[in-house]
Amino acid sequence: MQEINIKQNQNLPLQFFRLRPPNFPTIRLSQLATLYTTHNNVFSKIIKTNNIIDFYTIFKIEASQFWQTHYTFNKESKKSKKQLTKSFIDLLLINTVIPIKFSYAKQQGKNIDQDIVLLLEQIAPEKNSIVSKFNSLKNVADSALQSQALIQLKNEYCDKNKCLQCAIGNQLIIK
Repeated sequence: MQEINIKQNQNLPLQFFRLRPPNFPTIRLSQLATLYTTHNNVFSKIIKTNNIIDFYTIFKIEASQFWQTHYTFNKESKKSKKQLTKSFIDLLLINTVIPIKFSYAKQQGKNIDQDIVLLLEQIAPEKNSIVSKFNSLKNVADSALQSQALIQLKNEYCDKNKCLQCAIGNQLIIK
């Protein structure tokens, strides 16, 4: 068995700057540790799960007892439950779980495109400046599927001034 030698300078320092305490990396790491200790074979569960309710059940976790009264190692704070919120779970699903499921299925030679689309349709749309600006023109994002499409549209067409290659841009220019 090969010995692993971790040197101090190989560890990245935790970044707390511009984060609200519930989002501190210490809290998120504790929640991740709880996820791994609560669920055996968490990767397999995530890969097999296609129902949004089941995902919420898997990710219904909270930080360990120590972190109920701490945000950092050194300073005690008022006791509070530090569990993952529904909106945070939605972000985890959109930005981590779904891409992993999709990539893993592709690597296995499986087509789960329809399952991914159905899952994205069940998740609330992301709340960010891109989606908000599109929705201020016309409320179009009713699900994560649509909000992800709007983000892709902005990044690949609007930001690159490709209005003539964009069906929506063409419609706006013609009018």
